[in-house]
Amino acid sequence: MGSDIVAVYARALAFARAMPLIVALPFLIELVHQGAMALVSAPHLPLIFSVLGTIGLVCVLVPALRWWRFEGESAQVWRLRWHVLWGVAVMLAIQLTDEILFTTAGHWIATLTAGPRTLIIFCAQLAWLFVSVLLYGWYVAMITGDPISLRRIAGAMRPQWLYGFAVVLGSLIPVLLVTLILRSAYAIDYIGFVTMAFGSAVMSAAIITLTASAYFAIYELARARI
Repeated sequence: MGSDIVAVYARALAFARAMPLIVALPFLIELVHQGAMALVSAPHLPLIFSVLGTIGLVCVLVPALRWWRFEGESAQVWRLRWHVLWGVAVMLAIQLTDEILFTTAGHWIATLTAGPRTLIIFCAQLAWLFVSVLLYGWYVAMITGDPISLRRIAGAMRPQWLYGFAVVLGSLIPVLLVTLILRSAYAIDYIGFVTMAFGSAVMSAAIITLTASAYFAIYELARARI
């Protein structure tokens, strides 16, 4: 498992070196987000930056997945046909719907049981991530033009479901912990706003690039069994 997690980081770093301007997009969005939240008090800002964040995710995810799949061949990476748009639309629809459903279920369980809400919602998010592992390879297939079906991808991934979940989670935990530490340090005035904002922007770009790389890791695991 360790080698697969290292491969996730190595693949993400290689893409960042090859296309730094693409990876810089979520960095800039998060940096502007932090600045806007500090300077402007407006109820619609979270929604605006949520939409911008999704756009940043897509702008990194699509070229990254295609860059890895086609081994850096630019002509293939930027040959964006209808199946790419379709794949992105399907991925976002499923992921956002599932996240809302699992998060809402977590709130309901916390209310009904009077349990620790933060912990229960966190567990609900983990359940969402676990279920989604079966779908990640299919998302990559659609976005990169691999005609393999969801049934075959999910079937190939099922025996490796828990392993794939551990690879994804193990890849994301370090950067999520760094992000949490940065914001906690700012909350207790251990670091200044500029340091926190810059660090959060770096972590935002890292999380998105690593997430894309983790998707591709699941695709490779499934593809190897087909």
